[in-house]
Order: sequence, then C-alpha cells, then structure tokens
Amino acid sequence: MKKLILSFVVLIIFTLSTYAQIDGQAETYDSIESGALVNGDFLKGDIESENIKVEFVNETIEITSDNDSIVFTGVKSIETSVVNHMEIKRYSCKNPSGDLLICSVAEGVFSIVNTDNNLVDIYTKNY
Repeated sequence: MKKLILSFVVLIIFTLSTYAQIDGQAETYDSIESGALVNGDFLKGDIESENIKVEFVNETIEITSDNDSIVFTGVKSIETSVVNHMEIKRYSCKNPSGDLLICSVAEGVFSIVNTDNNLVDIYTKNY
C-alpha cells in the first residue's frame, strides 16, 4: 500500500513540475516562415516579418502578433531532447479547428507542425 501511494505521489509531482516548467514562459520572435512537409522535405512558402509573442499559459499556447491572435489548447509535454548541445522541448496541442499539432521550442526557434495536413510554421529570432 505504501508503494502504491508513493508511486501516486511521484506521478503527481512529475506532472505538476512538467506544467510548472512551461506555464508563464513567453518569447518574442521576429519572423514567420510558412511551408509544408512533402516526402520529408520542407517546401518554403511565405516569410513574414512581424513582432510575434508566444506565451505558455494554463495548458495553452497563445500566439499574438500585431494583426492576429490564436490559442492552442490541451498542451502536453511530449519530450525534451538534446541535439548538438541544444535543448529541444516538444509539446502536443490542438488548434481551434481540433487538428493535432506538434510544437517544438529551442533557443531562438519555435515551430508548429500540423500532423493532419503537414503544414509547418517556423518562428525565428534575429540576433
């Protein structure tokens, strides 16, 4: 019984710490590059330069710019990995249409992949 309760407590603490790590984080990006994934290749589309704010709030991702605002819901951490000394955090969420999205956050880059139609948005900072 003690092991069961201990396992339950550890699970709750892990879950709360995962959400605490992303809640309230906000980053500002300078440009958006939109495109599509076709056979594993990224086909570039439009590039827009704007002041875009991406904020994690209460299991949502809010993206606001001068012209538009969108909220993704049901944000759940998928994994955190390190590639070439860069930490990449991945999250799953849903857009207002209900499509499943995979969001990746790394230093200076935020990307969104729509798994239903393979559309990609890449937000970058200019240093």
